[in-house]
Order: sequence, then C-alpha cells, then structure tokens
Amino acid sequence: SMGKLAENKEEYANDTMERFALAIESLAGQATDILSNPGRYKPDALNELGPLDMGSTISLAAYADGVDPNDPAVADDLSLLCNLTEAMVTVNDSFPAMSTNYIATENGLYLGTEAMKEEYYSDRNEVLRFNAFERPWYVEPMEAGTGTFTKIFADVDTGRATISYGAPIYRKNKIAGVCAAGIYLDDIEKAVATGTIGNEGFSFIVNGDGQVIFHSTSSSISDNTFDEGTNLLQTDNDDLKVLVAGAIAGGKNVGTAVIGNSECLIAYAPMSTVNWSFMMAVPMEEMLTPVYRLSASMEWEYENESRTVDGILQSTYVIMLLTVIGVGILVAIFALRLSKTLVEPIILLTDEVKKVEGDKLDFDLKLETNDEVQTLAEAFGSLTLRMKEYIRDITAITAEKERIGAELSVATQIQADMLPTTFPRQDEFEIYAVMDPAKEVGGDFYDFFMLDESHLVTVIADVSGKGVPAALFMVIAKTLIKSQAMNDNSPAGIMEAVNNQLCENNKASMFVTAWIGIMDIHTGEMVCASAGHEFPAIRGSEGEFTLLKDDHGLVLAAMEGVPFSEYRITIPDNGTIFVYTDGVPEATNKDDQLYEMDRMIAALNQEPDADPQTLLRNVRADIDRFVGDAPQFDDLTMLCVKRRKKKNDPK
Repeated sequence: SMGKLAENKEEYANDTMERFALAIESLAGQATDILSNPGRYKPDALNELGPLDMGSTISLAAYADGVDPNDPAVADDLSLLCNLTEAMVTVNDSFPAMSTNYIATENGLYLGTEAMKEEYYSDRNEVLRFNAFERPWYVEPMEAGTGTFTKIFADVDTGRATISYGAPIYRKNKIAGVCAAGIYLDDIEKAVATGTIGNEGFSFIVNGDGQVIFHSTSSSISDNTFDEGTNLLQTDNDDLKVLVAGAIAGGKNVGTAVIGNSECLIAYAPMSTVNWSFMMAVPMEEMLTPVYRLSASMEWEYENESRTVDGILQSTYVIMLLTVIGVGILVAIFALRLSKTLVEPIILLTDEVKKVEGDKLDFDLKLETNDEVQTLAEAFGSLTLRMKEYIRDITAITAEKERIGAELSVATQIQADMLPTTFPRQDEFEIYAVMDPAKEVGGDFYDFFMLDESHLVTVIADVSGKGVPAALFMVIAKTLIKSQAMNDNSPAGIMEAVNNQLCENNKASMFVTAWIGIMDIHTGEMVCASAGHEFPAIRGSEGEFTLLKDDHGLVLAAMEGVPFSEYRITIPDNGTIFVYTDGVPEATNKDDQLYEMDRMIAALNQEPDADPQTLLRNVRADIDRFVGDAPQFDDLTMLCVKRRKKKNDPK
C-alpha cells in the first residue's frame, strides 16, 4: 500500500511536469515553423492587453541591452512571433501554476506573456530592457540543443519555489532562440506535505544527485538529515544510501532503514520527466501498533482468566481440606484393622526412597496394593527415570557446548592465521596492523602484500554483522580482493570486479565496506579507492594527522554493475597513512557515548612521528581508557603505513 501511494503521488507530479513540458515544446514547434517559413504568416501587431481583473495576462516585448527595436531584422521577428501571443496566453491560462511564458531570440528580442502587473504600464513610453542571454532557461537549452528543465529557484516577484523548462526554436535548421516558461511548485510541495501515513510518517523528494528538494515536517523523527539541499548519498546511514541510490536509478521499491532511533519502512517511485524521485517513510513501530494493542488485550484476558482460575482453586482447596478431615476420621475408625495393610507398603516405599541419593538413581520397587501407595511408587519410579534422562541430556549439551567452543577457538585461530602477522621494516617503509573481533570470530580484515618490487597493496574492510556469518563472508571477500589484485593494479577495477562477484547469490544481503591503496614505495605515490569505508588519516613529513575526506563509492555487494572511482595521494618521506574500521570511532562506553573521530585524531597526534606499532598502541590504549568496563561492541581493526627516509637519500 505504501508503494502504491508513493506511485500515485509520483504519477500526479510527473504528469503535471510532463504536460507542462509538452505545452512548451508545442509553442517552440510553432515558433520554429513561423521563423522558418515567414511567407506563410502575416505580420501581426503586439497584443497589448490593458489592465483587467487580477489573474489576467499581458503580452509585452523587451530587448537586450544595445539592441535597437527599429532594427528591421528584430522588428520583422517581433511582427511574425506576435502570431503566437494568443496561443501563449492560452497556454498560460491552462496552467494555474504557470508564472509566465516567453520567447527569446538570438538577436536580443524577448516576447512574453505575464500575469497582469501594473508596473509594466508605467513604462509603456520607454523601451523595456531584458537580457535573456544570462538566464539558465535560455543558456541550457541553447547549449544542449534540446528541451531542458532548470534547477529550482525562488521567483523574483513572489519568492515561491519555481522551475523553468526551455525548448530550442530554429530558423531553417539553425537554432535561433528558446521558448520557455516557469511554473510554481506549490502543488508538488503540497503533495509532499500530504504524502504521509499515520502520526510519524513523512515524505520527501530527491533529485538525480541525491539532494533533498522538498520534505514534509510532520514527523518528529525527520530530523535535519532531510533538510532541503542535504545530499542523502553522503550521510553515514548506509541503509538509507542504498534506498536513495535505488530511487535515483529509476526503481520502484519498498525497503527499511533506521532513521533517528526508529526503524522505518521506506517506499519510493521515480519522477522520470524531471529526474526526481518521490520517497515516503513511516516507523515500523507505528505500523505494528494494532498488533501491540491486540497483545495488550490478550494479556488483559489472560490476567482476568487467571483471577477466575485462582478463585476456583481456592474453593477446591477448601473442599480438599474438608475431604482430608473426613478421611482422617475414617482412618481413625479403621486404623487398627487396616494398619498392617497400609503401613507396611509405606515403610517399604520409604526405605527404597532413602536409597536414592547423589548419583544413585535406581528405583525398582514393584507394589501390588492397588491403592495410592502403588500409584506413589510408580510416580517416584517414573521421576527417577526422567531425572536420569535429564542428566544424560545435560551431559550431552555440555559436551556439545564444549565442542562448539573448541571449534570456535580453532576458527578464531584460523581467522587470525589468514591475516598477515609478520610486519616488514624495509628501507622504504614499515607497516603494522591489528584486528580484535567483538566475538570469537569477526567480519573485519586487513591485508598487505607486494605486487612487484615497487608496489605495496594495503587493504582494510568491514563486513556487515558480526560472528560466524560475517567471518565466512570476510574469508570470501579477502580471497577475492587479493586474487583480483594479482590481475589488476587498479583499485577501482579491483572494487568493481569484487563487487560483481560478491553480488552473485548474496541471498543474505550482506555487504562490505572496503578501502584499497596501492603505493609506489620509491616515490610515495598511492592510488586509492573507497567502497563506503571510513576516511583515512594522513600525516605529511611534519605536522599532525588530519582526516582525508575522500570520495566514497557504494559498499561492495549492494548492487551489481556499480562503477567505482579512484584518487591519488602522495605519502612523503616520514609521512604516514592510518586506516581503520568503524569499530574505532564507534567504540562505546557504559554511558552509550561514542569514541568518535576527534578523540582518534588526538590519540594519533600524541606521538605523530612515532612508528606504526606505537601509533596503533596509543590509539588502542586511548580507546580502552574511554570504554572502561563496557563490553566491546564491534570488531576493531587498524592498519598503519609509514614511509621511511633511505639512509643514502640526499634529502
């Protein structure tokens, strides 16, 4: 239902913009025919309508600076194009949201129909000047040679959000100007504001770059993440970025993402005419409110029935007590006659029960008294059998737990053995890395190896989730990256190939953030690519560490066929690069406070010129002081490379 509602809202807005564009294309076609075939049309005078009721339109002509209105070529174009004034007025009146429509030619003529404005009549004895050549609605169609929507802008007169569409006009196959119009976006903004579900749902529109154009403000969870102008592809919310990327790609779908502290259901549909996408979100908690109410009702019914049953039990206890008293009286009467028959089996049962203690649970008393004593003996025998079965089950479970623990211990060692543990200290560089999983095994990994005598490859990555599933996906990702790197010395190419391989049969919808750098150890030039990974920290030959806010690509295994970009940096002599997973800035103390980037940079700058092992030890010690006794929340991985100055280097 959410997906259908999003499509309906999108279809309304898209249809409005499509009809608007078609109307302007039609006027542009008529203008092209007039300029290309002037002999078919009679010259016409400018239709200057006088001031009428508010809402009427006027036709007016204006000229660019330096253009002579009496120039024969300009005057001829005006008299010909005046044949369109009635059609332009009709188009303007057909769209209540249209602010104005106009034609501008390459010789500086401007012919427009405007909403009636008194100020135009105060200057009728003077030539109106208007430089259309500077306006986006003129420049962009002239450059593109096709119909084009401009970006959203504030209308000069009203301040209302407006968008223009311009279509080129031609004179005998040569572009001669532009026919364009502006339309207010109030109706689309209204569609966004009303496109909500429940009390906390909200909606928004993004453009082809992922920027928010409009959004509703009816929800307490739609924080400044959705302010107009915000690029949602550059947020830290990976789930939201995947959904926005799907919307920009022109898809229709429904997915989930955590917004604020609420898991939300998000639906989206494309607005193909203007390359926008309509999106709407509603908290899952609000969607499940009827279920919660049903659960509360069932709990109330249970408590009510419990009170009824308690009353029945109390009555039963009274009846049982009276029954016991009656039986006691009867027993007292017949005690002498029945003592032998009753007492001996009880004594025998008591003696056998005393033998059951510790691990001696054998009870094999057979009584044939056909009374309660026989029933009690059989019940006790059944109890001892169940106790023995329970002990066997506990023993088996304990053994299985120990076996699993042993296997996890082996898995931990295997995973540790997969990561490089020997850290070279060469003339050109030295390197050090650590990986501490949050559980027995984790999803983080690092790697480094030489492609040839001159190029060092460094890799750090973080698989979504923790534990055994993340560890298995980590093994696959690490193997694919190293294998691909042996055949491709381009970080972007490695990312693209590995991403496509990981997308195959990824039914668990896992993904990997990764960073790859290939450094020439002699020059320090490093080519890098990032798949949604954390920003690296860089230090030059002197000074302190700072974050390098590099370009982020999409995470690996999220979408097949995604291109990746790469960038170049230079690590000078004595320069250092430090990369890490999100377990570092997201380390959490007992007060649920995050360690964050600023503390990490401060820890690195305690000894900025130190060797990699010392730098990593300083950061880890600072994290441990911050976290205190709080359990480790996520896998924590760090890798550091420092270029060394050769002894024989004259520098």
